[in-house]
Amino acid sequence: MIKKIIAAFVLLVCSVYGQTSEVIFIQMNDVYEIAPLEGGKYGGLARVKTVIDRIKQNNPYTFVVLSGDFISPSALGTSTYEDKRINGRQMVDVLNAIGLDYVTFGNHEFDYKYDVLQERLNQSQFEWIASNVKRNDNGTIYPFSSNGIDLPEYKVLKVQGYLKNQPIKIGITGICIDANKQPYVSYSDYYSSAREVYSLLRDSIDCYIAISHLNIDEDKKLASEVPQLKLIMGGHEHVNMLHKVGETLITKADANAITIYIHRLLFDEHNKLLEIKSELVSIDDKIPEDPKVKALVDEWVTRAFKGFYDKGFD
Repeated sequence: MIKKIIAAFVLLVCSVYGQTSEVIFIQMNDVYEIAPLEGGKYGGLARVKTVIDRIKQNNPYTFVVLSGDFISPSALGTSTYEDKRINGRQMVDVLNAIGLDYVTFGNHEFDYKYDVLQERLNQSQFEWIASNVKRNDNGTIYPFSSNGIDLPEYKVLKVQGYLKNQPIKIGITGICIDANKQPYVSYSDYYSSAREVYSLLRDSIDCYIAISHLNIDEDKKLASEVPQLKLIMGGHEHVNMLHKVGETLITKADANAITIYIHRLLFDEHNKLLEIKSELVSIDDKIPEDPKVKALVDEWVTRAFKGFYDKGFD
């Protein structure tokens, strides 16, 4: 009931300002640490959770994405818990807790052997989108899976627009760089993969966006070769940036959630994209930590440090 009231309020407010609807994406990339950094001043996924909840209070049509690189590397991941290495388990556990919605692979997801990666895929409560990455099983190519369900090559979000019988449909592709090649991974061309997804969706979506983990030159080429993309939420570089190629916006936040991007996509009453407003937000000690997520973070830090102590490290 409360969600319906909030949604109705959002639509009412939007209608006052010219019959428009807003969809929000919160973007992170290259997140290797769950706790705040630099003596607690910056980052921390418990603070990100606070920001997510604040935004969702005003707009329930808010989606959280992470543009690759998160299960490896991290110091905590090298410790042990329950008689085996943590290997990114702490990252997925906390990302589940903050309400992450969608990710794509980054090159560091393939730092581990296949069985470890599969454990992290099965642990995930969020959805992986893999347009150009598949499993290579001794020459047999098929999709990676999570709990027995194939990872999709694309996602179509259907969001309530200004008119109830005409939802806004947003197509999402997920593209990963081939910088950490493993024998159990098969890569397709970045640009043809994104074009193929668009060719499948072009008649059924109102907007096309990407979650990518490429270097910035490759992101720019992706924008040039697939101009139908309106927004590329990128990763791989660890410093924030914003570029525009034609009508395509390319953004990357700072690594370890020191900053995040908040993208507001504004649609008119006919579901036509009018504008994208992107804001880089600092995650620092001015933002309170969500208590439940902080407790989970502290639990994992304690587990990891115990594992180090048990091996004789101080």
